Amino acid sequence: MGHYTKLALQVWQSRNEPRRAAAVETSASEIHDFATRTARMIHKSHLYLKNVDADDFIAGSSSCIFTVLGKFVATYEQRRAAGVCDTAADPFAAWTRTVLENLYIDWTRRIGRFEANRRKLVRDEEQGLGELIIGGGDARFTLTLAELQEMDSWNAIDRIVLVGVLRCWHHVPAEMWRRWLREANIEQFPADSLLAARKGQQREILAHALRIKNRNGIDQRLRRIVQRRKKPLATTAP
Repeated sequence: MGHYTKLALQVWQSRNEPRRAAAVETSASEIHDFATRTARMIHKSHLYLKNVDADDFIAGSSSCIFTVLGKFVATYEQRRAAGVCDTAADPFAAWTRTVLENLYIDWTRRIGRFEANRRKLVRDEEQGLGELIIGGGDARFTLTLAELQEMDSWNAIDRIVLVGVLRCWHHVPAEMWRRWLREANIEQFPADSLLAARKGQQREILAHALRIKNRNGIDQRLRRIVQRRKKPLATTAP
């Protein structure tokens, strides 16, 4: 019986015995440290996850092991009762590595699906915005007076969000644009950081400029804008 296997059995056997629980606190702490080290080694061997996601995986690794500890104990005791000899010097250590390896792969796939869905949502929003104002940010297109008058009735921040995402502030008459900024309580827009931002950074920088918590707030406002429109704004080429 390996060292970590012995610790795991002690922790499991003490789960319904409060008097023994305090005595095996050190054992549980060792298992926690071992699971954390193992998770960190697994990430270093693959490097599939971004730093923030890897930190979450590592931080939650020991909780995962304790959650499924009963499965290990049940399998281990069944094998011992059947006279099956484990090939690993420390069955629990080998089992922990397998569980966390599988968890890491599953975590990577789930985050990949989430990112794919998020990118699709952004594409769908941009398509919806393209129907709302065609050619946003493109100097070949201008906003008509009717379009500007309709936007003039919108929420002050919504107007700046839409114009900022589509980068078409130069289509708004100067006096109207200054009034929109005053009504939104914004001194200067666009900021140099937004003008210089790469495409993937623009909404985060826009959120900061408009004092919105994060880019999710921008995304929510854009969805509401698209959903409440019954027909696209008609744009005209000069």
